[in-house]
Amino acid sequence: MSANPPRLARLLVRLVVPKRDRRFLVGDLDEEFAGLAAAGREPRALRRWYWRQVVGSVWPSLRRRRSARPARRRWLRPAVDRALQDLRFSLRMIRRNPVFSLVVIATFGLGIGLASTVFNITNAFVHQPLPFERSDRLLVVRRANPVKHVTDMGVTVHDLVDWRERQSAFERLTAYAPVLVDLSAAEGRPEREEGALFSAGVFETLGVQPILGRTFRPEEERPGAPPVIVLGYDIWQRRFQGAPDILGRTVVANGIPRTVVGVMPRGFVFPTVGRVWLPLEIDPAAHPRGEGPTFSVLGRLVDGTSAGEAAAQLSAIAARLGEEYPDSNAGIGATVKTLKQTLVPAAYYGLFYTMVAAALGVLLIGCANVANLLLARASARTHEFAIRAALGAGRRRLIGQLLTETFVLAVAGGGIGLLLGRFGLDWFAGEVRRVTSAVGTGMDELPFWINFEPDAHVVLFVVGATVLAAAAAGVLPAFRAVSPAAGETLTAGFRGSSSLRIGRLTGSLVIAQVAVSCVLLVLAGLMVMSLARLTTVDFAYTTDDVLTARVALPEARYPDAARRLRFHEQLLARLEAIPGVASTTLSDGLPPVRVGAWKVEVEGRTYAADQDYPRVRRALVTPGYFRTFETPVLQGRDFRDADGREAPPVAMVNASFVRKYFPDGGAVGRRFRPRPDAGDAPWLTVVGVVPDMKALPLGADGVSSEAQNPACYYVPMAQSQGAPTLAMALRTYGPPLNWAPDVRNAVAKIDPELPLFRVLSLDGVILRATWFYPVFGTLFMTFGFGALFLSALGLYGVMAFAVTQRTREMGIRMALGARSDQMVRLVMRRSLVQMGAGLGIGLPLAVASAGSIGWLLFDVQPHDPAIFGLVLLTLIGVGLLAAFLPARRAAAVDPVVALSVE
Repeated sequence: MSANPPRLARLLVRLVVPKRDRRFLVGDLDEEFAGLAAAGREPRALRRWYWRQVVGSVWPSLRRRRSARPARRRWLRPAVDRALQDLRFSLRMIRRNPVFSLVVIATFGLGIGLASTVFNITNAFVHQPLPFERSDRLLVVRRANPVKHVTDMGVTVHDLVDWRERQSAFERLTAYAPVLVDLSAAEGRPEREEGALFSAGVFETLGVQPILGRTFRPEEERPGAPPVIVLGYDIWQRRFQGAPDILGRTVVANGIPRTVVGVMPRGFVFPTVGRVWLPLEIDPAAHPRGEGPTFSVLGRLVDGTSAGEAAAQLSAIAARLGEEYPDSNAGIGATVKTLKQTLVPAAYYGLFYTMVAAALGVLLIGCANVANLLLARASARTHEFAIRAALGAGRRRLIGQLLTETFVLAVAGGGIGLLLGRFGLDWFAGEVRRVTSAVGTGMDELPFWINFEPDAHVVLFVVGATVLAAAAAGVLPAFRAVSPAAGETLTAGFRGSSSLRIGRLTGSLVIAQVAVSCVLLVLAGLMVMSLARLTTVDFAYTTDDVLTARVALPEARYPDAARRLRFHEQLLARLEAIPGVASTTLSDGLPPVRVGAWKVEVEGRTYAADQDYPRVRRALVTPGYFRTFETPVLQGRDFRDADGREAPPVAMVNASFVRKYFPDGGAVGRRFRPRPDAGDAPWLTVVGVVPDMKALPLGADGVSSEAQNPACYYVPMAQSQGAPTLAMALRTYGPPLNWAPDVRNAVAKIDPELPLFRVLSLDGVILRATWFYPVFGTLFMTFGFGALFLSALGLYGVMAFAVTQRTREMGIRMALGARSDQMVRLVMRRSLVQMGAGLGIGLPLAVASAGSIGWLLFDVQPHDPAIFGLVLLTLIGVGLLAAFLPARRAAAVDPVVALSVE
């Protein structure tokens, strides 16, 4: 141990001892320390001696600093004392006015509770961070072609290889693509699983390591590499019972035997719900440049590089590729988004932020009501404030007292709101679980980032909402309450205690309430109308006792139309032979969720440009389709078994098709043909007309589709190329899901490697595609009715208070001969002006807000005039009623009683 003064002791001297004394103290200590060291004292003893000297010298400095602290912080203790005094006084005022306090707390609680519920839901869908290390550094790269107005395209293999070689902004660039995997053990029936194709490095880029084995290696991207597979934890447990010897075992994925090389940890799914992963083959020689499969590209930014710099670099690379390969890359650019922005559809942000804004609007209305209550209460306490001011209380002191009272009430309401928000989240999660269990899919269909558990964000939101609500409701009343000079108010006596002039302020609050209520009622009306249309819509087919299922035909085993059509014939024959089945059909899509549209050319019409050809829905069906769904044929005939490949091409159309393209009637016998991008298609002769089989405007994946076009035509399956993904529908004599095992056996007898998926009743198919209508409709109805109730209550309270304030004036008017109807008009005129101003502001805001939920509406236009008219009449009616009651009371004022108040 060295004989040097302890460094920590010297640091203590520097921190505590004043500078003017520090030099002499340290110098004397060091000199004496050196003398003792020269005398041979042990180093440990020297250090203990030095510490004793330092402590003895530092203690006086600490005492001087402690004695000086109150002089430097004279404001702290009095401020704390004032705050505690205001808090105690606020609690006494709450006890003295329990009804008023409960009304304010309940208003705050309901407003904050609704806002908290919506934020909980929004947080679960949108704000939850991705469960990856530094997920904000994960970017997804795709391509765009602004010249052709294409904003989102996958990346081809050639571009991926070039980007990898030329970029420096990412640690690595990897590629992935979602894929459906028919998975089975070496011997066993396959089941369809959600999965993805991964290039080497995707798992490492995400920062996730397997719990067993390894991930993909770079050489497994190359053609001819040994086929391998990585399993998710759920698949390992559910399909292979968590076998510890899973590594090295052979499973069959999409008909190819593969070796299991890894198992990922519990909870890891990517992208969205993928739970099994295959290596992505990267072979630039397999396709000409610009052709072949496309992928999403994932990369993690290099430390010190921003997303903007990475986007600029990739755009520059894309521009150079456009110059080098003008035939395939001209005009192609690069787009960069965070992984979260890529996974969460943009429409979700609009929907959930609209919901948050609506909930905050209800909270704003509640704050306006509380502000009006506080203004009325402050008006009654003007004399009290004047006395306190005369006794020496400053304006700041009085404002602080009033704000403390409001803050205490808001905190109590915030606590209630936090509990209501948790209950609301549990209700929403329960509704989602109810729907997913009803259709037999389970919660594993929800994207992995959705987590119905509140976190710190929710608590911070409630705290912020509480503070903002207290400020919004309390600041203006507090400043207005102490604005009159204390001497003037005290001189005025009790007659002035209720003379606080708050007309303009309360009027502004009423206008804001009406405007916000208008927006919320329009949104609620649109959702209610969507729900009503959904529950009363005539689908033109019956949904009871219909079993549906899907099967996909792999291209490797069914490469051409002949093999697919042979499978269709064999399957249809086996399904019709199942006991208890009334009828059955095959198609490329079920009526409720058909998506997509095709260009058609109607015989006898001319089209100037390619974009002028109409786009209509199409369905490939087998004979018995309309019989299975109990849809009548309005004109002509149904498809027959004779409508095969060698027969003349025929089609059936629905009523909307006839109205749009054969408006003169007589559709049977008319002709039209699909218009492909290249080549000629045969003319189709219309042989029958059926009603519009209603197709939902949203697919099961929740994205907008062209299925909103009601026109549709039907083609016999035998006259097509066959459907690679086949939908089955069976009308049964009893609960349809009881026949699911028979359908599986029928498919397995033809091809045991084909799994069934989406095995649902037709009611389940509709429920799966429309579950959000009742759930979100209930939320928006709550917003609307809550806003309407609070606005009516606030308007009534303002008018009642105004009548009370003008009691003397009205008594004088009545004494001078004013009639009752004149008094009613006098009071209601102000209400009508405020209602008109509020509606003038609210209607344009409602028009803008309705567009944000247009994609969610069912058979309702976002700017439906009936909804807007109904909201307008409702608000006017409620406003007139809320104003009429105080006005009628004003007309009944006895002049003698009114003047005796003075």
